[in-house]
Amino acid sequence: MLKFFHKSMMLVLIGILVFALGCKEKPAEKPPEPTKAEISIKEIAAITVVYLEKKGPYSETEKAMAELFGFMGKKNLKPRNFPMGVFHDDPEKVASEKTRYEVMSQFVGEFKGDKELKVKELPAQKVAMVLYTGPYEKCMPTYKKLYGWIMENKYEPCGPSMEKYLNDPSQVPPEELKTEFCVPVKAKTE
Repeated sequence: MLKFFHKSMMLVLIGILVFALGCKEKPAEKPPEPTKAEISIKEIAAITVVYLEKKGPYSETEKAMAELFGFMGKKNLKPRNFPMGVFHDDPEKVASEKTRYEVMSQFVGEFKGDKELKVKELPAQKVAMVLYTGPYEKCMPTYKKLYGWIMENKYEPCGPSMEKYLNDPSQVPPEELKTEFCVPVKAKTE
């Protein structure tokens, strides 16, 4: 009888252990670590772009980019190089419905702009740049790292942040998206 009790108790304990291990809660998904790539200072050349001005959540950038390419297609403008976004407001300080941004692309051919698409030249400038790999909605730690690096290295921002989209979100999974973050900088004055 005692042996039967021990065997029964052992089976109950094993059952509880198996159940507990099977029901173990999965750890929360951590956001991706900021990119390991080096932050560097680069001189970028002046470029001419077509662009759309937008106001609203930065999460709508992809939709705005589709609108930009739709207008470009209607006007027979062929994109050249990588599309870009310029972001004028800090989303941690400005309500998302009030943030201002532009989506843009270089283009092949002649175009002066019209009521739908505007044209401008982005000036040559010095930028702090880092390559980010991952979903757009999880990029804030990398931005914070970039702005921290700027301050620690005796620079200060002197223009809105820019993003260059190196691959197409409709062609690669979010964790493989590659984006160059650029912040125009100047030497900090003491």
